[in-house]
Amino acid sequence: MVPKPNHKRRKPTRKQRGEFSAKVRQAIVDRDENCRVCGGRGEQIHHVMPKGSGKGRGVSENGMLVCARCHADIHMNNN
Repeated sequence: MVPKPNHKRRKPTRKQRGEFSAKVRQAIVDRDENCRVCGGRGEQIHHVMPKGSGKGRGVSENGMLVCARCHADIHMNNN
């Protein structure tokens, strides 16, 4: 039996493409500073285009800083 070759992946997986890197996260925090919905203390980064849609890339233009309450409201109301 021939062992399977250990090749590096040329293209990142869909999951990896949707993740925000540490550098991108910091850029979003620096840009937004506070929650973009209510103006409170921003705690979480929300994907504007959902990762599940296949268009939700991990780039700064697709992220916004929100507080935990607004983040929950966004997902409950599907806005």
